[in-house]
Amino acid sequence: MKKKFLTMLLLVSCITMAYGQRKYAIGDIYREGSIVGIVVQVTDDGAHGLLMSLDEGEANWSLKPNGGLFDTVTGFTDYEDGRKNMEKLVYLINKMDFSWDHFPAFRWCRNKGEGWYLPAINELITINKAIHGGKLEKNKEARKRFNKILENNGGKKIGRYNVYFSSTEKDEMKAYAIYFVSGILGYATPNHKRYKDYVRAVYRF
Repeated sequence: MKKKFLTMLLLVSCITMAYGQRKYAIGDIYREGSIVGIVVQVTDDGAHGLLMSLDEGEANWSLKPNGGLFDTVTGFTDYEDGRKNMEKLVYLINKMDFSWDHFPAFRWCRNKGEGWYLPAINELITINKAIHGGKLEKNKEARKRFNKILENNGGKKIGRYNVYFSSTEKDEMKAYAIYFVSGILGYATPNHKRYKDYVRAVYRF
């Protein structure tokens, strides 16, 4: 009987691995190979979703490599999917006289590895919602729990008044950013591209 039970358990485990049926919830730590992050959004079946990096950086949205002002319209205007904005950046770099050094915030995310990118503004709003317990309203206790998970897994907590850049451009001078002081949508605001603000990378799994 014991041998039969172990065989069945092994079979279930193999099926789960084969079909990727592991389920995740918001706030779980995802560790698959070299990909590590905190889950901030999931599909209904819990098999797929959005990760946020455990760590963060500080970087300008755009800046000349020598430190001079670099303000230009890029066309990175997708509000929903930062991958599309990153694709436009790759196109600019390949076809025009640009480099990753012109876009430090994007470079920081790219340097985390294949698949990581600078989130669009609505993806940051999704993170804001996850931090505050699933609603766009202030929830101090939920924010504390979220930050505790980050710190317990070697990450950096979300600074209450830190401004985080999105990849979504507003105009030649500004890009959209957010700070997570509360879950209220109104805390998404345009910020000057040449400012050095905080950056979190995201990854779709």
